[in-house]
Amino acid sequence: MVVRPATSVCGVLICVGEAGRTMATTGQLRAALAILHADVDTVTEQVWDQVMSGDDISGVEHAMLAGLLYRVVGAEMRRSLASAPDVGTLEDRARASGPSAVAVPGEDLHGQAHFEAYWLTDRIAELYRGLPTVPLPLAAAVYTSEVTRTLLRIHRDMLGNAHPNAAHSGWNTVMEQLDHARALAHTAHAASETVPQQAFPMGRGPRRDIPDPGLPQRGVAVITEQRGVQSREPLRSSECRTP
Repeated sequence: MVVRPATSVCGVLICVGEAGRTMATTGQLRAALAILHADVDTVTEQVWDQVMSGDDISGVEHAMLAGLLYRVVGAEMRRSLASAPDVGTLEDRARASGPSAVAVPGEDLHGQAHFEAYWLTDRIAELYRGLPTVPLPLAAAVYTSEVTRTLLRIHRDMLGNAHPNAAHSGWNTVMEQLDHARALAHTAHAASETVPQQAFPMGRGPRRDIPDPGLPQRGVAVITEQRGVQSREPLRSSECRTP
């Protein structure tokens, strides 16, 4: 296999990747991050300041380093696309980097799509971390990203089902989440009908990078009030709490 261009960081990342066949070691992840000059120490301080539910020290460290590398490389790809001088160049770069045009041998397509939908939900949660309330557009965005994740799970389950037309329990969740997203989007659009929101703990949502006593650390919910009826709805789906 010929890899071009041959650089030191590419050599490390090829070792880390292995077409999905093996997990990278902690040392390999640290080596890649060091070459990319990532600020591992700052991230480490934030992670170990959080309250852990167990004693999985090595597993948490591995996830932390892999997550940081994922973010660093993802930001690099975004900058590469954003710096394209024209539409044609942008399309060429997008095709070269995107999964729809470039196949990676051994990649778990459905698992990765489901994980990236989970990652999007967590990304949106980062946008309202530190805010006293959850903005309605972001609340609607969380619901729609959760819908995407549930639909991907349904599709994967149906592929392995001997009776693909059989009812799937996830459909009810999809419909409910879509209803919530539509209601929140409608309320946000109709500014005169928008009411203040309140955030409070509920469920097992993603942990925040930096604990904030003013915000829930395990998911949030919003209270919306329309036509005198108050409802309390979770932002995170109960369909799947893991990537």
